[in-house]
Amino acid sequence: MIFVICRKLSHIALELFKTIIDEHFFSSDKKEILALFKKYGLLNLLLDQVKQIDQYLQKTISDNKRAPLTAISINTSNLLVSVNTKLATITNSEDKQKLEKTVANISVRILLSAINYFPGEAENILEAVSEALKLTAEQNSYKYSNIEELMNLGVLRSLLQSINGSVQAKKIKTISVKGIPALQWMGKCHLDFLTDELKSRQWIKSRAQFSKLFDNEDKDLIVNWNMSHKYELARLLFRLHQENFIRGVRTTRGFFVIAETHIRDDSGKKMAKNSLRKISNLITSDLDKYSTVVDSIEEIMDVLETKSRDD
Repeated sequence: MIFVICRKLSHIALELFKTIIDEHFFSSDKKEILALFKKYGLLNLLLDQVKQIDQYLQKTISDNKRAPLTAISINTSNLLVSVNTKLATITNSEDKQKLEKTVANISVRILLSAINYFPGEAENILEAVSEALKLTAEQNSYKYSNIEELMNLGVLRSLLQSINGSVQAKKIKTISVKGIPALQWMGKCHLDFLTDELKSRQWIKSRAQFSKLFDNEDKDLIVNWNMSHKYELARLLFRLHQENFIRGVRTTRGFFVIAETHIRDDSGKKMAKNSLRKISNLITSDLDKYSTVVDSIEEIMDVLETKSRDD
């Protein structure tokens, strides 16, 4: 059984690499990223490292039931050294920064894939990877703090440490519950405080209508948004999820996809697939460039955080 799971894991790792650029970047950005991978010789290197997951797992699985920990740790260390060796030769700081963030993104997705298939060992996998990265960083004079920040390991660790035992597995595994995928309002403060802020900025027309986006059970629900502010929408959803004001339930595809299912512009036009995720990644990758959007959303978050403390 474990061998079958590991084969699935390695297949998913390869598929992740093939699809992650499509999921996280707009077409113009995707072409640029792929061009940079090829320009600096990172494309084949990354593909080779991802394929090695399968070799590591199959080599150790018969002798060691905890093979995923060893395999993923070794692969992570090798990937770090291989990528950093390439990055060290890049003199263009902008190219270097883009590649660092993209490789970190790919690495985290592969790590989460492993955790998804071994939910009972989630914390162990993360700690094994963290220790491997620390050791590799020390041996090669890298700054581990930079690696941890790029991969958001601290945030992931905090999440996993707040869950344990069977609860941990249920949180990370697909939750089989009847009903449609939905955004759940977590009740940290009253939803009206959010809709008041959105209405005052003329991003929505109806507070009551937008409220239906949360805890929704209607698969045909339509909610309107002023698409002149779609970047604000993407950033808002990202920050609400990050601060645990919302979460996606009954889904494996993420909270952005749920929002895209129901949100339309005033003419009823759907949003492009994965557009909210891509916009959010774009903003996160250059907060200074999108400071107006970021500051606007932080004003709303400050209101919600204050009200949550009052409640």
